[in-house]
Amino acid sequence: MRPPLLRFKLETDPDEAIAQLRAAMPECSVYSNAELSRLTRLYYFTNTGIGGSFGFSTAIAVMIGIVIISLTMYASVLGRYRDFAVLRALGGRRRDVAAVVFSQALMIAGVGVFIGFALLAALLNATRGSAIPSYMPSYVPPLLAGSAIVASLLGSLVALRQALKAEPASVFH
Repeated sequence: MRPPLLRFKLETDPDEAIAQLRAAMPECSVYSNAELSRLTRLYYFTNTGIGGSFGFSTAIAVMIGIVIISLTMYASVLGRYRDFAVLRALGGRRRDVAAVVFSQALMIAGVGVFIGFALLAALLNATRGSAIPSYMPSYVPPLLAGSAIVASLLGSLVALRQALKAEPASVFH
């Protein structure tokens, strides 16, 4: 991060000093670091198209993730259909079947979050000393992990419907 253009003495109130600078130079724009950062981000997100592009890309990635998880879980359930029927024949309830399916979805999400965060850490470390370092606010990783878990659970709903159709009587045929 670059140092500010002006540094104030420790006893100086930055807000008061900025107000005095604005009054002394009304034709100039005077901003604190936080204000300039916020205005710059707002400008790039609203005027350059990066905001819409980033939002659209994120939405597409989430949808693709849900579809991939749905297909993976569905194929897994189809391959283990008889196992679910045996579980039901042995007295397993529908919520026991749901617990198995959701447990598998959470394992997939856990592995995905681990791999994703490992790659993210590599990116952040690789750009640390560059002219444009990557920045990750502390509130983002929990949001990403939570989103991955929710997407995984949503993706498992299609597989859950199929698993719940397993008839215990089909084991005896």
